[in-house]
Amino acid sequence: MLNKLATSAPDVNPLQVIATGATQIRVVFPPDQLPGILVAYMAGIKAAFAICIAFVGIAFVLSLANNWSKLSKEALKESGGAA
Repeated sequence: MLNKLATSAPDVNPLQVIATGATQIRVVFPPDQLPGILVAYMAGIKAAFAICIAFVGIAFVLSLANNWSKLSKEALKESGGAA
């Protein structure tokens, strides 16, 4: 987000944008600066979602390599589990 903010709204202080938060942007910043700030926020959100989707895909692929086996009732009783 900060990299995109430097190009989409160069006259805006990045620390002030981060400190303000997404819910108060329209209150703190004037309307002429909002489009650049919103473009930077959207770039940051897209990057965050892309990372999450990649990790979910990796977790799914790793879950396919898991061994599935049924636990015996004797093993559950010995470990204190309910059967």
